[in-house]
Amino acid sequence: MTNYRLYLKNIFEAMDAAQAFVSGMSFDAFVANDKTASAVLQKLKIVGEAAKKVPETIRQDHPQVPWQQMTEIRDQIVHAYFAVDYTVVWDTLKIDIPVLQPIIEQILEDTKKEHA
Repeated sequence: MTNYRLYLKNIFEAMDAAQAFVSGMSFDAFVANDKTASAVLQKLKIVGEAAKKVPETIRQDHPQVPWQQMTEIRDQIVHAYFAVDYTVVWDTLKIDIPVLQPIIEQILEDTKKEHA
């Protein structure tokens, strides 16, 4: 597996874990549970950090993936942790990730075929 495929796999797995952490939770329960919120933020940091490492050629081949926004949420969590907007985090979990995760999975499959 080439390095960038490892980053894509990290993105996929971190998205999966973040969604599992909040499975069955309401927004209010999520915000009130520091352990879960912290775990989700950690997984979103992994998504953003791995997205930064995906080569530009892959990014250009898949413009439907919001690579820049993925890195920006990581930067927000790391550098402005005191101002994290949990509504944005929740929307990321419930709206964005369910759309993006299958795309990341397809990119992994496509690149697997290319490198077989």
